[in-house]
Amino acid sequence: MEGEVVIKPVLESFVEIFEGEVFQNAVRNAITGVALSNNTITRRIECMGKDLREQIYEDFRPSPCTALAIDESTDIASEAQLLVYGKFACGCRIVEELLCCLTLHSTTTGHDVFSAVDTFFTENQFDWDRVVECCIDGAPSMMG
Repeated sequence: MEGEVVIKPVLESFVEIFEGEVFQNAVRNAITGVALSNNTITRRIECMGKDLREQIYEDFRPSPCTALAIDESTDIASEAQLLVYGKFACGCRIVEELLCCLTLHSTTTGHDVFSAVDTFFTENQFDWDRVVECCIDGAPSMMG
């Protein structure tokens, strides 16, 4: 619904920019044929997210050295969320990317945090031997 209510009018006004151009009708026809239902938009966003995640993981895996920054926070539903950032070599550059956001369903002890990150590493075939540094915020739950 939002795609059809919000995006479609914007696209239709975009066609007006091409007023008088030879290809204006081709642009109008292309926009008319675009599916913008909520399910379609959701599916496209999920597909882009999956592709982006795989690109990041493909860059992260072969890096000879990696560093992690881990932060635990509580969301609006009072659930603990664990953010894991990775800093790694990608070609001739050093990049930093959000690797994952993990929900901690029970306690948030250091053991729970390590267990969640270890499971994430195992599921994604990441190598702990390449991690040269791990930074945490030092909160008691992260230390214990």
